[in-house]
Amino acid sequence: MFKKPMAVIKLRVNQYLLLVRLGRQVVSSLTTNPNFISPNPDLASVSADVALLEEAITQWGTPGNRGSHADLINLRACAVTVYQKLSSLVRYVQTTAQVAAGSDYVEMTTIISTSGFEMKRAHTPQGLLQPVQNLRRLLTRSLGANKVKLKWDLPLGVTSIKNIHNYRVSIGTTADFSASTEIGYTSKTTFIDTNTTNAPVQRFYWIEPLGAAGLGAVSNAICVTLASA
Repeated sequence: MFKKPMAVIKLRVNQYLLLVRLGRQVVSSLTTNPNFISPNPDLASVSADVALLEEAITQWGTPGNRGSHADLINLRACAVTVYQKLSSLVRYVQTTAQVAAGSDYVEMTTIISTSGFEMKRAHTPQGLLQPVQNLRRLLTRSLGANKVKLKWDLPLGVTSIKNIHNYRVSIGTTADFSASTEIGYTSKTTFIDTNTTNAPVQRFYWIEPLGAAGLGAVSNAICVTLASA
């Protein structure tokens, strides 16, 4: 859902600074945030630990002017404390957002985005997909006269190509989809039907997009008449 704080074992100084920045960002975003009224752990303790980490970074010094080994041990200990508290806040934010939004993924994502944690780039889940558009036959000499290559465009309203898992291809001898037969699946927007006969045959094809919610709406049929052998 969102990026967890980075690991803090043997981090470079600039990475400790990123941890400080994340801590400040989260504390600022959660303070008086109506979506998260009871942060756990409390923001005052998180803010204090972030300040201690920043101080420890200063004590550890810069290249060529490093502090003692004890300063390094203290730096790592402070970083671990901040990491652990931010990890606890991650769980608090996610749980609170889930309860507030119920099963509404989009709303939950919106709520979490106000917490200061950076959201992962994820596609928005969709319900049943709309039918594919512009289903057509492509005439390709290399396939031969009695092979059928189909192509179509994406369904209307698709917010991300990742929402489409596959396409189901069906065939029938009449324009009645209920009497059709499934002949295969493809992850592309093309399909080649090589299971044809040499005799002239009129056939109908349909495409259904498959997403997380199951098979979507069926396309309009395309009628193909095969040539003679």
